[in-house]
Amino acid sequence: VDNMGFVLVNRSTNKTPYHGGINWNDLDIKDIHLTAKHLRFKDGIMYGKAEKLSFMEKSGFTVNEMSGETRVGRGKTVIENLKIKDTWSDLNLPVFSMSYANVDSFKEFISQVQLHGQIAPSVLDFRTIAYFASQLKGNSLKADISGSMTGYIDDFTVSDIYIDSHDGGFTTKVNGRITGIPDIYRMRIDAQTKELRLTAEGLGKFISEWSRDKEIDLSDIGRGTIFKGKAYANGLLNNLHAKATLTSDAGEIR
Repeated sequence: VDNMGFVLVNRSTNKTPYHGGINWNDLDIKDIHLTAKHLRFKDGIMYGKAEKLSFMEKSGFTVNEMSGETRVGRGKTVIENLKIKDTWSDLNLPVFSMSYANVDSFKEFISQVQLHGQIAPSVLDFRTIAYFASQLKGNSLKADISGSMTGYIDDFTVSDIYIDSHDGGFTTKVNGRITGIPDIYRMRIDAQTKELRLTAEGLGKFISEWSRDKEIDLSDIGRGTIFKGKAYANGLLNNLHAKATLTSDAGEIR
């Protein structure tokens, strides 16, 4: 398949408000290039291997290379050994699946198509996530990640998501739930961290990615000291409440 296009328009009156990024009510995918082999149909299921898929959505979200072994049918799409490279991220999912009642479920993709993904060591850049949660636009946090996620785009849980910031000085493992995507004003996070390890400098860089106004410099606090602990965060993205307990050789911070 070379230079194909795909358009999906939600004409219902009950639409999720659009605030930027990918507009799920008005998808327009173009420049689709696909190389596939081993296509076969058996017992109501289509099998195939995508050796290379690339495309661009009108929002600017661009997948440079995607590949995986796929089977589609009986209310489920399963992709094994899924690899996705876009402009900033490089993801590796041994298993990714979508479950749905029927094809009409894709008209309400964010709430009626259940996703499940196992994430092998990968690189995730928040500039990729911003296309799905526009409130994160301007956040260029980049990290090594692994773990799993299950649910719908507007309501999903993450399990043992390991995060190691490329800026250094911040690693943790996260479990929790995120609801409200893509409506940024309803997006709510309820998450707990464990195995948290950070330096003051690393924490400052991490916070700076979430603070649009200025850079937060904490490098003079406990220079070189590694803090360990746990944290909890709950609330809307622009009104997040957090609690943390950190320990080091010098003592404890709450």
